[in-house]
Amino acid sequence: MAGHFEDITGQRFGRLVAVEYAGYKEYGEKKQKFHKWKFRCDCGNDKVILLQSVRNGDTQSCGCVQKESRTNMRHYKDLSGIKVGRLSVIKYVGNREYGNNKVALWECMCDCGNTVTLPQIQLKTKSDGYSTRSCGCLLKEMKDISNPQSLFFEGTHRCFISSDKLTKANKSGIKGVYFDKSKNKWVAEIMFKRKKYYLGAYADIRDAAKARKQAEEMLFEPFLEWYKENFNKSEREIAQVQYAKI
Repeated sequence: MAGHFEDITGQRFGRLVAVEYAGYKEYGEKKQKFHKWKFRCDCGNDKVILLQSVRNGDTQSCGCVQKESRTNMRHYKDLSGIKVGRLSVIKYVGNREYGNNKVALWECMCDCGNTVTLPQIQLKTKSDGYSTRSCGCLLKEMKDISNPQSLFFEGTHRCFISSDKLTKANKSGIKGVYFDKSKNKWVAEIMFKRKKYYLGAYADIRDAAKARKQAEEMLFEPFLEWYKENFNKSEREIAQVQYAKI
């Protein structure tokens, strides 16, 4: 690869932008020559790298990408390959900031074929107790169940949380969403196990509806799955079943 070289100044490769030619390096008994370039990374670092390594995709940054990945993964348990209900965890896809905390995000494949991205806090094994068990298809199925037997457990009624029926006082047309005149915003909230959760105030009713739906999937779905598995047992047996307290 000796001789003239292609000018790639200004070209981008991942996070790297070519700055200037930096000579070549010889390899092997035949003294084969490979061109080197000085690259500037998006993080601000400059680094001299073999052009071939950049072009074939082996190098896409000065090393900051790998460092970030190691830093992030150090704080999280690797869930790759585990099965949680109907969900198979595929891979770590980064993190999301919630206030001052960072939460790991995982790509999951549901048995129904849907792919979803969920925070690690929602993915726990059976021994951990409370978790999300599907992409949302389980909650839909539970809402379709028609069974005369009902259960009121720890202040939560299966028929109530699995129903889309609105109360007469509801003016928004969305369960758990109302307009707060003092804030001039739509407020979303949810009640579960005798506890009311405030989900935020939104200028757009669609954002309030989205917050409510996410809360239903996080709180109601595991309870409904537990109920589906146990509602034929006696109340005494049910009371002995262990699942996480919210």
